[in-house]
Amino acid sequence: MYAAQKLIIGLGLLTACASPPTSIPNPSPTLTQPPSLPSTHSPVAPTPILTQPELAVCLSAEPQALYRFAAPEPGRSHILAALEDEALAQPPSLRVETVTVRVGEKVVDGLSRVQAAAPGLALTGLDGDVRVLEDAPEWQLPQMVVRFTLRPGLQWSDGAPLRAADFVLGFETARAVDSFDARRIANERTATLRAVSETELEWVGLPGYMTSDYAANLWPPLPAHQLANQTAVDFAASEAANRAPLSYGPFRLAEWRAGEFIRLERNPFYWRAAEGLPYLESLIYRFNTENIESCDVIPSGQAVRAGELNNWNRQEAADARADYVHFNLALEVFADVRLRQALGVCARGDSATASRVLEELGWVDANSDGVREQNNRLLAFSLAARPESSETFAQNLAQNFSACGVTVTVRALTDGEWLADWPDGVVFGRRFELALIAWPSINQRFPCEVWQTEQIPGEVNPAGVNVSGYSNIEFDMACRRLQTALDGETLAAWETRAREILERDAPAVEVGRSMLTAYVRPGVSGIQLDALAASELERLEEVLVAP
Repeated sequence: MYAAQKLIIGLGLLTACASPPTSIPNPSPTLTQPPSLPSTHSPVAPTPILTQPELAVCLSAEPQALYRFAAPEPGRSHILAALEDEALAQPPSLRVETVTVRVGEKVVDGLSRVQAAAPGLALTGLDGDVRVLEDAPEWQLPQMVVRFTLRPGLQWSDGAPLRAADFVLGFETARAVDSFDARRIANERTATLRAVSETELEWVGLPGYMTSDYAANLWPPLPAHQLANQTAVDFAASEAANRAPLSYGPFRLAEWRAGEFIRLERNPFYWRAAEGLPYLESLIYRFNTENIESCDVIPSGQAVRAGELNNWNRQEAADARADYVHFNLALEVFADVRLRQALGVCARGDSATASRVLEELGWVDANSDGVREQNNRLLAFSLAARPESSETFAQNLAQNFSACGVTVTVRALTDGEWLADWPDGVVFGRRFELALIAWPSINQRFPCEVWQTEQIPGEVNPAGVNVSGYSNIEFDMACRRLQTALDGETLAAWETRAREILERDAPAVEVGRSMLTAYVRPGVSGIQLDALAASELERLEEVLVAP
C-alpha cells in the first residue's frame, strides 16, 4: 500500500463529533443532490472546424505504465485526461436509510474506524452527534445509499459497450493489496457497489459511515470484456493494461515509442463524436525533448529554460493544493507551540515578528554567526521536499527562515523516499524534521483528515497521513463534523473552527498556494486549466490549432 494514495483525490473519511451522546432518531429516507454536473450534450450535426490535425504536449518524464491503478508517476495523469471522460448522465442521488445491525457486524465508529458492532461503541449520527450503542443484541443505524446513472450509449475505444459492471470491476480491482486507490479509505468503508442495470450503479456504505464526499464514490472502470479469463492481478501486469489501455474518452492510444512519444488518435466511439469532437485528429505527448519547436503545450511542473518561451502564451490557475510546512512533533524541540508558531510566522515572511518572539523564547544569536541557539542547541533543521519544489519554493522558504536566524537545509527526496509508508518512508515514516507537503482540497473543502489522530502513521495505520503526529480531540471532533456536513452552511462553520484550532496549535503551517502554469504556443486555443482535476489539461477535445 502506498502512503501517497491517501489524499490524491480525496480521503472520504467518516467522522464523529463534539456533542454529548444522544440517540439517533429513525429518519425517513432523505434525498440530496451534489452540485450539478455539466449538462449532457445532445448529438448534433458537426460544423466543420478549421484546425491543424495534431497538438503536441511536451512532458519532462515518460510514464512507465498507463494502468489506472498503478502507483502515481509523473506525466500519466495528463495522458489519462485524454483517454477518459465524464461518464455520468446526471449528479448522483443520495438517500439515508435506517438498517438493523446486529452484534459483530461491520460498522464505522465515531473515530472513522471499521469495527465490529458491540455495546459501548460510539458512532456518529445523522446530525453529527455521537451515539453510544446501548446494551442490546441489535441496533437501528443510518446507512448511506448513492445511485449513479451512466450516460446511455457509452463505448470503449474498441467498440464494446461500457457497462455498469465495468465500474464494479474497477472498484473490486482497487481493493487489491497491490493496487493504488486514491479513495482507499472510502473503499474500505463501502458495504457494496453493484450494477443495478447496464447503466445504473448503487453504492452502499457501511452502517454509521456518514460523509459529505459521497458523490466521489465511483471508481474508474476497467473493461470486463478485455479481461476474459484473466484475474485482476494478471491483467494489472499485462501489456494491454499498462501499454495499450482501452479508452472511453475523446482519444485512444495509437502508438507508444518508448523514450520518445505517445501518440493518441481520435476515438470514433467517443460519445460526442457526432458533434465533430474531438476537433483534433491526434495528440502527441513528447518526452524529454530538447527541441521546444516541436511542442505546442507545456503543462505545469515541466522543466523549461529561462527565456525560451518568451513569445508563448502563459496560462495560470491557482492550484487546488495548499502548501504546508509540517513539524515532526516526535522531536523534543517542537514540543513548544510558541516556537512552532514563530517558525510559521517566519516561513510566511514576517521576519521581524518572528525574530521578536524567538528572542522572547530564549533563542538568540549569541556569537553573531546568523544562527540562533539555546543551551548549545542550534536552531537548524532539514526540510524534506519533493524534487519539483526543492529548487524553487523550498529554497525560498529556506531564505525566509534564514532572515529569522534559522538555518534550513532543503533535502530533495526521491519518489521512493517520499511515497513509502511507515516505517520506511522519510515523510510518512516520520523520519524528518520539517516537511513541505502540498495537500489537495477534498471536494473543494479543507483536508482536515491530514491532522486527525487516527491518521498518525504507525503499526495500527501504516498508511496514515498525519505525518506531524498531531493529536487533539477538539480538532478531531471539528473535523468529523466537517466531514459529515451535507449542507454548505454547516460545512463552512466547522471548516472555520477546524482551521482556527490548527492555526492555534500549529502542528503545520500553511505557507502558500502554488500557481499552475502552462505555456501555450500562439495559435493554440481552447486550453482550459482545471486546478481541481487530476490533470489541469482537461477538455482537450475542444482544443484548436490555427492552420
